Amino acid sequence: WAFCTTRMDLAKTLGLEDRQMVEFAILMGNDYVDPSTLLSTPTASKDTQAILNFLRDQDEEYIVQASKKAEQSLEYVRCLYDLQQDIDGFPIQQQFNDDIITNTSRKEDVF
Repeated sequence: WAFCTTRMDLAKTLGLEDRQMVEFAILMGNDYVDPSTLLSTPTASKDTQAILNFLRDQDEEYIVQASKKAEQSLEYVRCLYDLQQDIDGFPIQQQFNDDIITNTSRKEDVF
C-alpha cells in the first residue's frame, strides 16, 4: 500500500502554497545545503510543525536565504525540486557528469 499525491495537493493539505513546498523541502534538509548556512530560518530544531508555521507566516513569495557561499546550492536544489532540465551548468552537476564519463570510460567499470 502506498500513498501517492501531487505537490499541489500536499501543499494544500499542509496549508502552504505549491511554491512554498520547495522552500519547505529545503528547510527540512537535503544533501546539498548545509542548514548552518541558512539565514533567519527555524531549521535548528528540525521541528516540522515549527517550519510549517514559519512558512505559513511568510508571504507566499518567500524564499529561503543563505550565506553567499551557499546561494548556488540553493539555486541548484530549487532546480532539482522543480524538475528543471537545465541543471548541467551547475558545478556540482558538471562534476557528477564528469564522474559518470570517467567511470564508464574505464572498461572494468562497465558492467
